[in-house]
Amino acid sequence: MLSSKNAKSILLILVAVEMLSVTYMLMLPALAWLASVLNLLAGVGISILLLRAPGKDSQRQIQYPLRSSFNSYMILISAAFIFFIGKNILSNIPMNYKVADMLPIIKVMNRRFLDGQWDQVYNPIPEIWNGIKPIYLPAMWVPFSAAVMLNIDLRWITMISLWLSWIACISWLRPKKKDGNDLFYLSILFLFLGWLLLGDERHGYISFSEEPLVAFYYILLVYALINEQYWLIGIGTFLCFFSRYALIGWVPAFMIYLIQCGKMKQLVIFMSSGLICLLLLVILPFGWNAFEQFFHLPAEYIKFAGNIWKDYPEVYTDGPGLAKFFGPGRMGQLHLTLIILTIMIPCLLALYSYYKKKNQDNSNIPLATLKLTVVIFYNFIDVPFLYLFYTSCFISLFTAGYFLRAEEYRPVSAQA
Repeated sequence: MLSSKNAKSILLILVAVEMLSVTYMLMLPALAWLASVLNLLAGVGISILLLRAPGKDSQRQIQYPLRSSFNSYMILISAAFIFFIGKNILSNIPMNYKVADMLPIIKVMNRRFLDGQWDQVYNPIPEIWNGIKPIYLPAMWVPFSAAVMLNIDLRWITMISLWLSWIACISWLRPKKKDGNDLFYLSILFLFLGWLLLGDERHGYISFSEEPLVAFYYILLVYALINEQYWLIGIGTFLCFFSRYALIGWVPAFMIYLIQCGKMKQLVIFMSSGLICLLLLVILPFGWNAFEQFFHLPAEYIKFAGNIWKDYPEVYTDGPGLAKFFGPGRMGQLHLTLIILTIMIPCLLALYSYYKKKNQDNSNIPLATLKLTVVIFYNFIDVPFLYLFYTSCFISLFTAGYFLRAEEYRPVSAQA
């Protein structure tokens, strides 16, 4: 059980390996193949270990640990750190669609949205690549409307998301406990943050991507799972799924878990909150056609992957992910493997774990299957851009921080 100090240390070691395999190890391209294997093994190991974590019934009641003076200092220090380094990144690396077109496309989509041209949001953009067609899901681009309204750099949203995710992780710490695992956890957090900020020229996590927003969504979802807040789980699932498709295998696994446990009321709440978000934030403003086109996007990834292999092979050879072992001629097989494993493995784990722990506390199955789903998806993704893998790291860090406090923290739902 993770209630023992040694088990928590093992969890933190796996989290550290997962983080290092997509950060500092990649500074040596010769180790890219090893880093890819270690990232997969560490992620799977974390998922399995979570199944052995203490159940919610064994945890004593305390407040969510955000209010300590230590965390107050960390909030201020990290805000200053991210602000000054991030501002330097923004000054030295202007947004340019010829270098990375994600944020420039999102900016045009938001301009159309704010101008009331909702039916034209997904029309081609003439000023970018002679008419590129936007593909980003609503939860990915709509939050950046705040930056467009304020006429500021869109990447301030990115940096705020990074800060919130890091604060959510560090808030679990209790430095007065003098626990070696807390120091280990803090070291991992600072190493990770240092890489994200100081190594941006390698991965573009701040300068080019919108991924910190996705990481924040997943932390929100993990928090909802910990607290068994099913309306928030539905909202978090919507935000995660309609930013990236990585969650596609977890939704059926979670539904299987709820049905097995006889939690039909919770299933209805989960599905209702997610469907309401879908109706209000996708179908009503953008129409059914926009909704339909989202399901045709994955088929385009195979062609896109072939172009990346041709123009930027180092994305595969020098980075994480298992696509390098398939090669440029087997992108179709890789994509099929991605779909099958992402959907099948989490569902099988949910079924197996439930029957194995039928008369025990099985409340950590959703968290374990969520982590496994993300690990499989990103390790078998068609185009393994480095910045994509940091979402999985944040899930691990936030989850590990929670289990450091597992015997002390009672979820919100259990306090009623």
